[in-house]
Amino acid sequence: LSTPIFVTVGRVAITDVPLTFFMSLGALCLFARCFGAHWISLAAGYCALGLALLLKGPVPVAMVAIILSIYLVLTCPKGPAGGHQWWWRKLWLLHPLLGTAVMLSIAAPWYITEGLVTKGAFLQEFFINQNFGRAMGTVNHQNPFWFYIPIYLGGFFPWSVVTLFSARRYVSMLKQRWLPTRRANLELFSIIWLVFVLTIFSLLKTKLATYILPVAPPLAILSGSLL
Repeated sequence: LSTPIFVTVGRVAITDVPLTFFMSLGALCLFARCFGAHWISLAAGYCALGLALLLKGPVPVAMVAIILSIYLVLTCPKGPAGGHQWWWRKLWLLHPLLGTAVMLSIAAPWYITEGLVTKGAFLQEFFINQNFGRAMGTVNHQNPFWFYIPIYLGGFFPWSVVTLFSARRYVSMLKQRWLPTRRANLELFSIIWLVFVLTIFSLLKTKLATYILPVAPPLAILSGSLL
């Protein structure tokens, strides 16, 4: 709430702010579930991701899945302790197939109805033109690779600058495979989240300032932990 970009975008009728909320709720609930949180957190997480899927299509769901996967790969124990049994326990905690069913039960009725009513025109425009087309840069708003650097530094000021003072510690955390506390794990998860979102949207040709709003929650977590 103290950043210029949220003060501005929060007063505009676009879906990026509620998308950031649902994506963040889903990511944090699934992260908590990895540490044995109650199954309610799992249900809340997949319901939130279902609403994110309804808002913007499959991109936010895919991003959360990739962020969580990178985190699990980095924190997987070495040796026999990190074998298939460890991965099976994580899958059992997260129930990805059940989660997919929950997400589709929320979003699919709308997409199916729109597809039938518009005779496929909505699905073509939404999934092919707006999702795939923006990713490939075949629509408008094409900008250079460095486009988000000043937006991140200025739009999320002062916290975008404050966290830079801990950059060396964050790099060392990325190199470790075991962290002693849940707080340290949450920091690592937030680092992966922030870096991945900035990187993936920088690689995409179509760029708008509001696309990187999902970096606000991990930046807030890192700033709060630093303070």
